[in-house]
Amino acid sequence: MFRRHQLLDALCLFALALWLGAVGMTGVTAAVAFPTMKALAPTLPDFAQYHEPHWQIAAGAVARKVFDISAYVQSACALIALAAGGVRVMWPAGGGRPVARVVWTLLAAACLAWWLAVLTPRMNHNLDSFWAAARAGDTTLALSAKAAFDADHPVASRAISGAALFSLLGVIECLRWAWTVRPRPTETLS
Repeated sequence: MFRRHQLLDALCLFALALWLGAVGMTGVTAAVAFPTMKALAPTLPDFAQYHEPHWQIAAGAVARKVFDISAYVQSACALIALAAGGVRVMWPAGGGRPVARVVWTLLAAACLAWWLAVLTPRMNHNLDSFWAAARAGDTTLALSAKAAFDADHPVASRAISGAALFSLLGVIECLRWAWTVRPRPTETLS
């Protein structure tokens, strides 16, 4: 029979692993979409007046949807991992309190929050401005908005990479905890 703390540990591990997977697949999607679209060299009818290459617009449209989905998945995973980890720390069953796991989760959540609350709105605004100007054929304004988006890209990549790193460390800590901490035999589900 599972013990309550084991269910919380498993839930936290599942949320952290899913979070890490969401970040990883988002990165893989972007890494595949942009070179693929560049090689295909598409021409987009809605952007006929924009005389720069269209591959970045096409790949960006795909990547934006994937990043939006990933943001929802990561947010849900962060809430689940924080809740399960928080309850687990306040409930020191099974040999102690898994504080390190909660610390890694909090750091991952801080990276995610920075990305979602600060960078994403600004980057989406600049991306929308880029697409609107490109659609209207205003190359100067389009390239200016694209440059503003590109300026935030390295910071966003670091924030997302930080969330991935800290969620990975949380997964490792969950596994370490599962293998090294032995529960007391009296703790069972009621």
